[in-house]
Amino acid sequence: MKKIVGKTDHVDDALERLDVLTKEENLMTAARTLEVAQHADDKITIIEEILQDVNGNVRTTQELTFHVNRNITATKEVISDIAGDVKRTEVLAHHVDDNVTVIKELTHELRSDADVIKGDTRSVNDNIKVTKHGAHHFFRFYRHVPIFSYHTPI
Repeated sequence: MKKIVGKTDHVDDALERLDVLTKEENLMTAARTLEVAQHADDKITIIEEILQDVNGNVRTTQELTFHVNRNITATKEVISDIAGDVKRTEVLAHHVDDNVTVIKELTHELRSDADVIKGDTRSVNDNIKVTKHGAHHFFRFYRHVPIFSYHTPI
């Protein structure tokens, strides 16, 4: 027993040394945990900054989408106006086509009237020639006919 009791000093020393080692290990574990926590906190801060940037980008994207939507609406209005102009142009082109058709008909009628006038002019011209020719003979005939005058007694 003395052997066992005599070695108690060693056991006490060993227990004391074990206690110091355990405390040091606990301190090292706490320091490591604190280091990991600090590193995690830094990462969380970075993630928060990234999320703020993403949030800003989302807002910017929303604003751009709003502007694009307004531009699309304005483009639709312009296209609608163009479609209305095209319809009005088609109506005007139809009216022009109708007017051209009427002008063609009037031109045809004028040509017909001009042909009639040409025919009438030829007839008048022919009549003048006949009249001139006949008048020449007529005057030749009257030259030879004596003229008598009558006097009536009163």
